[in-house]
Amino acid sequence: MGIRTRLMACIGVAAVLLTLVPAVVRPASHDEWSRGVMIEDFEDGEVTLYSYSAEQDKDPDAWEVTDELAYESVYSLVLWGNTWKAEDIEPRQVTRSTVWQVAVYIHSVGEIQAFGLSDGTNELFYTFAGTQLPTSSEWRLVYQGVAPLEEWRLYLLPVGDDWYETYGYEPEITSIYYINDDDDNPVDGITFFDEVWDVTEDQPIEPLVRIRRDPQSMLDSFYSFHAGVLDPDSPHHSFFWEFGDGDTASGAWTSHSFPPLPHTVGVAATDESDRVGHHAVLVDCGPDTGEVTVNFVGDVMMARRYEQQGGIIPTYGVEYIFQFTLDVFGNAADVSVCNLECPLTDEGEPHPTKQYIFRGKPKYVAGLEFAGIDVVALGNNHIYDYLDRGLEETTEVLDSVGIRHSGAGMDLYESLQPTFFSHDGIRFAFLSFCDRTGIDYNEQPFFYAGYSKPGFGRSTHQYMAEAIPRAGEVADFVVVQIHAGREYQFVPERDHASGERTPFWHPAFLPGMAKELSDYRPMDAWTAYENHVRFPSAPDSSVIELKHMAVDLGADLVICHHPHVLQGFEIYEGKVIAHSLGNFAFDQEYFETFPTLVLTFTIDRNGVRNSSFVPVFIDDYIPTPATGSLAANIIRRMADLSRDLGAIIVANEELTGAAIALDTTAIAESHSPAEGAVPLFPAVADTLVSHPWALTGAGDLLSIDSLETLIPAADLELRVGKEVVWFGDFELEGATIWHLNSEDEWLDSTVSHHGLRSLVLRRPWDAGDNVITYMESRPPIDSDREYTLSGWLKTDNASDASYMALFYRQRFGGDPIKIELGCEPVTGTQEWTFYTRDLPAPEEAGWVNILCSNDKPEADTGYAWFDELTFVEWSDWMPADLPVEFDYPNNLTHVQFRTTTPIDSVYIDATLTSLSLVESEFALSPPQSRE
Repeated sequence: MGIRTRLMACIGVAAVLLTLVPAVVRPASHDEWSRGVMIEDFEDGEVTLYSYSAEQDKDPDAWEVTDELAYESVYSLVLWGNTWKAEDIEPRQVTRSTVWQVAVYIHSVGEIQAFGLSDGTNELFYTFAGTQLPTSSEWRLVYQGVAPLEEWRLYLLPVGDDWYETYGYEPEITSIYYINDDDDNPVDGITFFDEVWDVTEDQPIEPLVRIRRDPQSMLDSFYSFHAGVLDPDSPHHSFFWEFGDGDTASGAWTSHSFPPLPHTVGVAATDESDRVGHHAVLVDCGPDTGEVTVNFVGDVMMARRYEQQGGIIPTYGVEYIFQFTLDVFGNAADVSVCNLECPLTDEGEPHPTKQYIFRGKPKYVAGLEFAGIDVVALGNNHIYDYLDRGLEETTEVLDSVGIRHSGAGMDLYESLQPTFFSHDGIRFAFLSFCDRTGIDYNEQPFFYAGYSKPGFGRSTHQYMAEAIPRAGEVADFVVVQIHAGREYQFVPERDHASGERTPFWHPAFLPGMAKELSDYRPMDAWTAYENHVRFPSAPDSSVIELKHMAVDLGADLVICHHPHVLQGFEIYEGKVIAHSLGNFAFDQEYFETFPTLVLTFTIDRNGVRNSSFVPVFIDDYIPTPATGSLAANIIRRMADLSRDLGAIIVANEELTGAAIALDTTAIAESHSPAEGAVPLFPAVADTLVSHPWALTGAGDLLSIDSLETLIPAADLELRVGKEVVWFGDFELEGATIWHLNSEDEWLDSTVSHHGLRSLVLRRPWDAGDNVITYMESRPPIDSDREYTLSGWLKTDNASDASYMALFYRQRFGGDPIKIELGCEPVTGTQEWTFYTRDLPAPEEAGWVNILCSNDKPEADTGYAWFDELTFVEWSDWMPADLPVEFDYPNNLTHVQFRTTTPIDSVYIDATLTSLSLVESEFALSPPQSRE
């Protein structure tokens, strides 16, 4: 249901609500309200318990009702040993809104310390402490490890909603369970239970708010508004109005004068328990010409290496991080959005079990302001790095400068609340969710929010189905950001004796088994683990389903992050899904994490009109716009990844940016020939192999149409390849990847084979040794693939000048397992000369570096210039059965031939294809009806 329809449907309700301010009066203090219905408090001094099962309750007598310790009473129940006890209760009907409360005191930690309930057929459990993690669906782990030892803690249990989500019906509970599981733990866990309540009737109620406009003001663009509230448990409310043009107001009554175009006006009414009711109406003041540009980027963190001594923040200030992207990000859109991947806090306690924690200082929010960021997602796996207070202070800091945020809060309710941003009359709702809970590595307390626990909003159907449709009722456009997917995927080393790959870490847990803390990857093993991880370039099927679910529930746009690398775009049910925007401002040093982008949408009241992106490269932790061949390589990479997901990327003519084709009927395709003679040279045995033939024309390889040889070559084969190292042209295109650390190596703007620059290595005769230049980070490779290293070399009195590929088993450190020269060392003087060499990757290799070298001459000074270095990864050889056609767009850059027929060359005739947009504005399906 659109804003116009909703306005008409609510006029009658609003008229009634106008009489309801102030709302129903409640008692002056919360203490005057009933705490609900007591289910068990042990105040009789005794209780009848029985074994949950003989298998589980191995110490059936290890319990008692005690007066030594209790919660605001005389008696409590204490369990020790390996004890699972059950108690029959008066049957209690549970509805979806039912909430229970239990008081728990953990004296010492066992394996599983939990509370449960049953209707005689099914069961539901809530864990509070323990080294084990039960993984079957009836267990809720949100509170595990939350409370300090030897402290009473009240836990709110949304038993109705959790039961319905697990089993699909509303039960009648007939028994409850007290659990102190301790099978093999060397230290006995001891658990106290007290005061089990049904507190459903004591839960705060969200106010119902409706907007009414003064009908006499509809003659012009000046309107009066009133917010009527129905709230049975709060007499007082604060109001926040947004008029769609950037102006805001407070109070139940307000007025506003509008520019001549439609505006969605929204109000939030907040009661004394911080429950918020929302409503929105459309004010039609003229032609529907409003249009908003929204920019999105990936992960932003301002901590760790950024603030170390001599780092960017101490040296230049936090604003410097975003200095170079202002024109393509913060200053280039009406709304700019990122995922804030670190809390901004100098308070709170560090997470006790999480391996990677970081935080930025509260004053670093100035960097977000400088960057032009308006909205941040907090639903991620680092927002809880400094626990409750760290999260709370982060939201306070953001609020203090007016940066909107969603995705995390001091309880589940707050974590699922949308934040709103309006511009040009269009009202956006932003929601943020995460599925990286900390459960995988047993990092207690876990990161997601509970009914009475801070954290992020978890991306389950249960919570997304609650939050997304509700946001859509009071917004024109709903943006859902999801922090999900695999961050790293492990590449095991090979066993050099057997040749088999053996995993470094393998938690081989069966479904339903309890996971032991000791079974998880040790924290001090990360260095070895880090050296052998890869980043997944595509989302797995379960994550794709999660994002599809968001669209099915009403999201108009889904923006995702967490994998730290770019992943492709998808169009699902007419909605764009960005599967991962990678990093944007991050201090990681992995080669794959450096390419990124700024994603831009133009949106009007009917939906997305345009979608495009600008390539960016994270250069020494600083996001920098990419240009030239670097930009083209990022675009081709995204085209390749998106094609596999069914989306088409259309690059602009300058290859400085690209569009996501929202309507494939608006794509024009043009073809151009690519042809030439490709010489062949003797290789191994009787085989002749060509040099790599570069596809230098405009467009992507569509087909190889004909191959001409002087004599028939029936066994002619070909293979296609892509460039792995993007920086061999040595141009200044947004990356300074080459490690230039002496006065004898630089990028020479006076000499080049192609373009504006080359790398020059200088060495005087009296130098101590050779001078070398290599890349600061190693690109990953596939040991099952073959590669070709090529390049141009010019020398002047050089000595043993050469370039080479260094193959490594690991990402960082260590000696190369093999060094392959790209050319035989050159001594003396020569003009630009091309060299190429095919290089099968060593079996153990996972990473490569390219190194250039020039040694000292016998006299005077020697120079060596390097340009157009390429390192091509090849497909398998295939028969040259014509025509050979290829999926496109693609990032194929080279073709190679081989044969045993004695021929000198192959004349290739190929077709390249270029895509363009027929028209610059077209829309996907409009925002979904909010019936």
